[in-house]
Amino acid sequence: MKKVLLVLGLGMITVLADAQGKFGATPEDSVACVKNLSLYKEFYKQKNYKDALPGWRKAFQICPQSRKSLYIDGVNIYKYFIKNASSKEEKKKYVDTLMMVYDARIQHFGQEGFVLGRKGSDLLKYNPSRLDEAMEMLKKSYEMQGKKTEAGVLIYLYNALYLKYKKTNDNTELLEYYPKLIEVADYQINNAKKEKTVKKYTTAKQNIEKIFAEVASCEDLVKLFEPKFNAAPEDTALLKQITQLFNKRDCTDEELFVKAATNLHKANPSPESAFNIGKVLAKKDRCGEAVKYFLEAAEGSSNNETKTDAYMMAAKCSFNNKQFANVRTYAKKALAINPNLGEAYILIGDAYAVSAKSCGDDPCKSKAAYWAAYDKYMKAKSVDTSVAETASKKAANVKAQFPKKADCFFYGLNEGDSFTVECWINETTQVRVQ
Repeated sequence: MKKVLLVLGLGMITVLADAQGKFGATPEDSVACVKNLSLYKEFYKQKNYKDALPGWRKAFQICPQSRKSLYIDGVNIYKYFIKNASSKEEKKKYVDTLMMVYDARIQHFGQEGFVLGRKGSDLLKYNPSRLDEAMEMLKKSYEMQGKKTEAGVLIYLYNALYLKYKKTNDNTELLEYYPKLIEVADYQINNAKKEKTVKKYTTAKQNIEKIFAEVASCEDLVKLFEPKFNAAPEDTALLKQITQLFNKRDCTDEELFVKAATNLHKANPSPESAFNIGKVLAKKDRCGEAVKYFLEAAEGSSNNETKTDAYMMAAKCSFNNKQFANVRTYAKKALAINPNLGEAYILIGDAYAVSAKSCGDDPCKSKAAYWAAYDKYMKAKSVDTSVAETASKKAANVKAQFPKKADCFFYGLNEGDSFTVECWINETTQVRVQ
């Protein structure tokens, strides 16, 4: 008690000079203000919120402009009473008072966007039946705070939108707010100076993504973004939204994704964007269009892994298009970077094998392409153990197609002779027979 009186005495001396200011309208008010501020604060520090409340109330009534901490403390005091309310009605009254405390803080100390975020979060937490009110507070907070929106507000806002969706079965706002809120989380994660902040926004992002994965379908995304794309097909911010969201939901088969990715690549070309477009087109059996993007990725990248992958994708697409000479060209480019890439040798072997009937006009030479294919399969097996089993099976398959000894002997060819395969293959191998 002596400590309280000492604090009161020192506080009064300091405050009386400003009696008609923020501590009250009159000198008497100032004295009462300081007295009650000090009394409630001592109880508050001890977490004795019941005994802190009377002094807090008087300070709130007499000098609402005294200090911002009056409202911060008031929020914590009323949260205690909300949690310990004996009935729903009592809890409701405390929640109403809590909302009033937030309003008074905005009135006297501003920071509307920040405070609305806290207010809306608490309203949703303590009285979810007032969902619409809470949601509007949270939306306004986000609009005012932008990238400074607190992690907790991001979570509560998206949860509010989700609860609304459960009532209406309309997920439009969940789809619209997802990229906006994720952008805030990513910004904070990338720019935060404290690990604690990174953890908060990472948690917020994970919670939002979990809800989004539940409610968003590819059809929903197309319905939402197609009109926007048609209205502004070169808006890079929109194009990034579309490509990111469609990637997130594995909706890359959608034509809208292809269009958006292509336009984004035109605006901001990179080896990565070219490679991604190529993969999407290839997946949609549009290899004729895909090859140019794979080559662009391969030739523009400084990363050997990306270059190799891109050349191999170009080779595979060329195989699908029956452009077998190109298969070998691109596979060899991949091998120039990674000589132990067994997959590349197998692909060349496949191109040789399917060309056999077109590369010879007699019973022996028409099987010569199988000899060249066999060479490639065995080479694949020797340089890359990861493809050894596949290479062995393919080698056995083409071996079964080798010509009969008599057929080759009739044309002056014997097993082991050197032979250059005709047509586009034009590669030297050796005669092999059954």
